[in-house]
Amino acid sequence: MIMGAVMETRVSVIVPVYNVEKYLERCVKSLTDQTLREIQIILVDDGSSDGSGELCRQFAEKDSRIKVISKKNEGQGLARNSGLSCVSGKYVTFVDSDDYIDTDTFEVLWNTMESSRADLCCYSYVKHDTEGKIVYKAKVDERLYENNAVYTSFLLHYFGDDPLLDDLRGVSACMSMFRTEIINNNKIRFLSERKVFSEDTLFCLDYCKYIKKVVTLSHPFYHYCLKADSFTKGYQEKRLELTIDFCNTLSRYACDYKVEELVSERINMVLWITLMDCVKQEILRSRETGVRKTYQMIREICNHSYVKEVIRNMNTDGFHMKQKLFWFAIRRRLIPMVMILGILRVKQGI
Repeated sequence: MIMGAVMETRVSVIVPVYNVEKYLERCVKSLTDQTLREIQIILVDDGSSDGSGELCRQFAEKDSRIKVISKKNEGQGLARNSGLSCVSGKYVTFVDSDDYIDTDTFEVLWNTMESSRADLCCYSYVKHDTEGKIVYKAKVDERLYENNAVYTSFLLHYFGDDPLLDDLRGVSACMSMFRTEIINNNKIRFLSERKVFSEDTLFCLDYCKYIKKVVTLSHPFYHYCLKADSFTKGYQEKRLELTIDFCNTLSRYACDYKVEELVSERINMVLWITLMDCVKQEILRSRETGVRKTYQMIREICNHSYVKEVIRNMNTDGFHMKQKLFWFAIRRRLIPMVMILGILRVKQGI
């Protein structure tokens, strides 16, 4: 057994685990092999029905730095909260159980946080397709944000993508390291992803209320791996409604942070991305539901009053031709055209 109890814990990492028997060893190995040895690994078995829970216990028997929490299935957000109640490290981060990280991640992040005295460190990631091929690398500049710049510059990416920029796109709680003290002192916790859209973003927005300095790193330490049955890829019947609620919540945060004018287009982009995903998931489900039902569902999406308002006021200057065609079809409610463009997205895997 690898002993870690006598070491002062520098970094804690929380890993929600649910039916990932096939991928869990890869994830855990990337954590136990970290060059920074003074770490705590919290595996939260969220009521797995496969062999994931037993694997967690086997890993803990071999490495005393691993703590296993077993609980009933409530979803990823609440599983992370269970982990937060047991954190002993000065800093804390999150890794999804079907992903993995570079083995020097925690050492680099620890040194960066300590030397800069930052309250938050965010970094880049790469996305792998189901065959393991890298299909995307997030663009993150090496920067230090202090005081007012945290709120007028860095914070903006949590409100959605800027169509004319590509900085910090998709960076979430998993690509971030937080100060445990700030989380505990202010009782910051995740909401359930079963009740809200993008619980990661809301957690980060709550955290940013209490910080003064952020460091961003360009290296892609995190490896986000696509798989057919991941947490975020299943059919979500109320996805559009949850996203609209989320956009309204973002607008309230924007008001609190006094950045309404800076983020209005970004919030529109949140809905835009969801629109394309909603159409795509209806196309993917058409073999089960039939073409007529797919037509009806996509028509309902395009006719939603909130969707019509956002589409009407959306700035499309940064859109490429396919996006502009999609926008045109939705605005004019040309349902057959929307369906054809959705089919093309499915075939192209985007």
